[in-house]
Amino acid sequence: MPIFSTCTTSQNKQKTVFRHIWQLYLDKIEQNRLTTWGKATYKRRKETIERLFGTAKEHHNLRYTHENGRDKMHMKLGLTFACLNMKKLAKIMANRDRGKVKFFNFWMSFKMIR
Repeated sequence: MPIFSTCTTSQNKQKTVFRHIWQLYLDKIEQNRLTTWGKATYKRRKETIERLFGTAKEHHNLRYTHENGRDKMHMKLGLTFACLNMKKLAKIMANRDRGKVKFFNFWMSFKMIR
């Protein structure tokens, strides 16, 4: 076994391979990302997730931490992202209601013509 010593320098003459405890799941996620669906979804990240974090950094004072302690910062992040979610919901509801108003105006003008 003279060649074996060139493969490893361990005391018990065993080669040790270090893997993350969740490496199996990380490999599955990586395979999923490389599929056609995964590539299309990953391209939409900049429109959905990254935009939210960019907005939080620019307009909601999250570029730097201003709170001392993990719990205070966690509370600030939770409140900030809850507000951003409410803002998003308000926009969705406004667009939905705007569509109803357009349909109502169209329907009323249609009834007047008849």
